[in-house]
Amino acid sequence: MSLGQTSLLQKLDETLLAASSATRAMELWCEDLLLFPAPVRMTASVERNGPGRPPDQIRELLAVRPDEIVQYRRVSLSVHRHILSRAENWYVPARLPDTMNHVLTMTSEPFGRVVSPLTISRTTLESVRLQPRTGGDEILRHVAVLRRKDGIPISIVTEIYMTTLLQRHV
Repeated sequence: MSLGQTSLLQKLDETLLAASSATRAMELWCEDLLLFPAPVRMTASVERNGPGRPPDQIRELLAVRPDEIVQYRRVSLSVHRHILSRAENWYVPARLPDTMNHVLTMTSEPFGRVVSPLTISRTTLESVRLQPRTGGDEILRHVAVLRRKDGIPISIVTEIYMTTLLQRHV
């Protein structure tokens, strides 16, 4: 990775860490750097058949009761068929309005866009720069807790960001 790309990666990392919505932050990032024609609107390719029961650590971070349901949603977020990130999201449907649960279940809207009316805050648990392998393009990994404005956790998300966020595609 060149010095310029390393500097850009640092700026991207800081931008994502400061944002309450990684989805919106990536869209603005792509517009500001003119990576894609504006307006940039990401789409999600959703894989709904994930692991059954969440790991105990996830249940603990979400502060759920043993009988409380935790859903899994894995997505690839892209713009014009270019994947910008992949995310694994464990969330508590009972802590979201029915309309949001319907959208998350029935559409490919990104999680961050769906829950944005709740005034979500993010607490980063992990931020790691990844060393791209030969032929690989993963550059950052973030793990975060998303909370409603009343402080109640609604989601634990693991996000992997791609080199696509450092390159022009116009």
